[in-house]
Amino acid sequence: MNKNIDVSIIIPLYNKEKFIEYTIKSVLNQTLKNFECIIVNDFSTDNSLDTAKKIINNDYRFKIINHKANRGLSESRNTGIRASIGKYITFLDADDMLMPESLELRKKMLDNHNSDEIIGVYCKSVSIEENVKIAPAKKNYSMTKIGYINAKGNCPFNANQPMLKRESFVKFGGFNPKLSQAEDYDMWMKILRSGYEFVPVSYSLVCYRKTEGSMIRSNPLLHLNKSMELFNSAYEYQLFEKINPKTPAGYIKPLQMYFQQISKTPRILEFIGLSIPNSDSNINNMVNYLLEEIPDYFPNLEKTYPFYQSILSGINRQLTTNKTLEAHSYEIQSIVNKIYNLFKNKSLENIQLPKPRVIDDWKNHIEDYPALQNKIELIFIPHKDYHSHTIKLMEPFLKKLGIEYAILDLATLYKDEGAIRVCKEHNMPYISYGTFIMGNFKPKAIAVFNDWEPCTRSIIIAAKNSGIHTIGIVEGINDYWDVDTGRIRKAYLTCKNIILPGEHDEKYFSKSDQKLYIGGVPRIYAMYNDEKQKEYKNNKKALINSNFSYNVLTNHRDEWLKQAVETCKRAGYEPVITRHPADLGKTYPELVTKQSFYEALKECDILISRFASGILEAMADDKLPIYFNPHKEKVDKFKDPNGAYPIANTENELYELLCNLDDNSISNYKQYFKNFLEYHCGELDKDPADIISQQILTILNKSLNPNYDKFYQTLNRLDVETNCLNNISDVIVWNSTENKLNDEKYEDTEFIDIVQNLIIENDIDKALKYIKIAITIEPNNKSWKELNKLCEIIQN
Repeated sequence: MNKNIDVSIIIPLYNKEKFIEYTIKSVLNQTLKNFECIIVNDFSTDNSLDTAKKIINNDYRFKIINHKANRGLSESRNTGIRASIGKYITFLDADDMLMPESLELRKKMLDNHNSDEIIGVYCKSVSIEENVKIAPAKKNYSMTKIGYINAKGNCPFNANQPMLKRESFVKFGGFNPKLSQAEDYDMWMKILRSGYEFVPVSYSLVCYRKTEGSMIRSNPLLHLNKSMELFNSAYEYQLFEKINPKTPAGYIKPLQMYFQQISKTPRILEFIGLSIPNSDSNINNMVNYLLEEIPDYFPNLEKTYPFYQSILSGINRQLTTNKTLEAHSYEIQSIVNKIYNLFKNKSLENIQLPKPRVIDDWKNHIEDYPALQNKIELIFIPHKDYHSHTIKLMEPFLKKLGIEYAILDLATLYKDEGAIRVCKEHNMPYISYGTFIMGNFKPKAIAVFNDWEPCTRSIIIAAKNSGIHTIGIVEGINDYWDVDTGRIRKAYLTCKNIILPGEHDEKYFSKSDQKLYIGGVPRIYAMYNDEKQKEYKNNKKALINSNFSYNVLTNHRDEWLKQAVETCKRAGYEPVITRHPADLGKTYPELVTKQSFYEALKECDILISRFASGILEAMADDKLPIYFNPHKEKVDKFKDPNGAYPIANTENELYELLCNLDDNSISNYKQYFKNFLEYHCGELDKDPADIISQQILTILNKSLNPNYDKFYQTLNRLDVETNCLNNISDVIVWNSTENKLNDEKYEDTEFIDIVQNLIIENDIDKALKYIKIAITIEPNNKSWKELNKLCEIIQN
């Protein structure tokens, strides 16, 4: 990898198959060759990705990052920023183009401006029609340096025009992913208000394509509303909460106050200069006058009207000369220097940041309030919708305990399984991964519901190694020992603290030194105690729970379902099928209900299920479950019912059970429901959401000394080394020994169990030794190379 890249080009790509070819060709035609081009495919549904790959044709300067879910323009740009390593960074939309000298001329200008206040350069952009395939020739334009004052609250340029110093730019935390319009305007205003400036490159070097379906044309009023909100904010005091602790405070007051001072600054400074040669001039009086009339000269206005130059014009006017300051008497020079130093020191001493306010919904706009991000002490990482529902049940108890939390959206790294949809429905605070990694967050703990998914596991390992508490919440049931999964997950062995649903699960951690808690299952408690929802139908309907998902025993799916359905029919029960969202079965489509599992359960008398949390949910809803295991799954969770439900291991056993079920036998089973549920799901007389919240508070109160620099440096390096965790899926290698289907592929690897345990235990040196052995045996195995890379990152 070339780590001395001049420029990183970020291209967000979503359904632009018509234009991406010409965009990439315009990059390939650049006169500057030392660049990297990062294309972030935001879950395109057309042929954009294939077209891009074809044009790139293995050019090593290009890399493609694929989002696992569509999250929009801002998050795509942020992903590219995280993966970039160039000294400078620039953005190019997937339907726009660069002129051939675009990178070279902008880089050359930026090379010549190393001063701290210059964050970037910008060029002219010209519009092109939708059918244009080649960028037009550059033209010369008259352009000026852009700062906060002369931008006057307006958007200074579009996203394609600037080239920025990456090191300074990333401190702003990336584009706001919750903005669907004017996200670039929002970013440029943050940068300009911090006091940075952009130097012009006086040529048209980028072109903007006018397309019929552009975001602005699609909803111009939405864009206008957000633009006016940004414009008006420039004429208001900067909020304390919006001042980024990583960047200068910059312009705190409303623009009109700076305009007023700028208008009178030349005259004031000149007349102060006129007063200096007078023998009776009083330095303190002059300084006080300056402080009163132009209090914001330092640090904001000096660049517009340089102090010494303006003062000198007054001195020369008084003495009718045209000398430099050095040519004047020592006394005059001394007075000027004293005024300057006193004025500057007192000005800077008098700068007062705005006072913090009470903002009720600040967590739902956390991207807008970087100064408050470090108040978040708990980060949840849910993968599924019901994980977010569990957090929602905990929310009032977390609030009562004073625990500030936010939910981390990992959908672009994992996939979208509804976790953030639930957050939006219930107005729960969530942040993107890009916002998290580039922001100012300093969590005391990270809580997950799945610690084996590769991206989550990487975050947890980095947190543990950096002194941040890690919490695994077992929300329901789990095949901890992977007796049926065909994988080597080591479920819940990565986190330091584990909150289990019930006593039954403690046995799986008998050899672990992790801190165990019994928390219960909030949704089971809620269902069990919701008496008004319970109703026994006695209508001979059986709900059949098809839950063969995530490639676990899926080869048994169709036969299991056939046996359950046909046996119900023989026994006089109407079969109703409910499918887990990840169950890909196709049989009996006419029997599959459109209702949710919970809605369908209320309409039926009994539940027939394999290993699934539905068995617990049925008992909580006062419905009898039957554990049906003709496929001989090995997981032991439901093999000892303690009288709470029947087990059928064959089709005939299921038939006999169904035929002999009556009100009396069902009542006999139900008397054991509570004991079974409490053993597996914790107390039913106290809300588990409260219990788990209290346990989290206990963990948060344990003293640690987090090294946040180390934490984020690890995550940043992971981003660069793995294309923003795109390639890290090979770190967790899946294994299967039977019936490999075309759509369910696995890798079979030696040593993987040993290596993953060593990584979890942080014995990286020994893990690397095993990996080197494996690479010697299988030199082309991509999985071992990725594991080797992960170990090196953790080690460093």
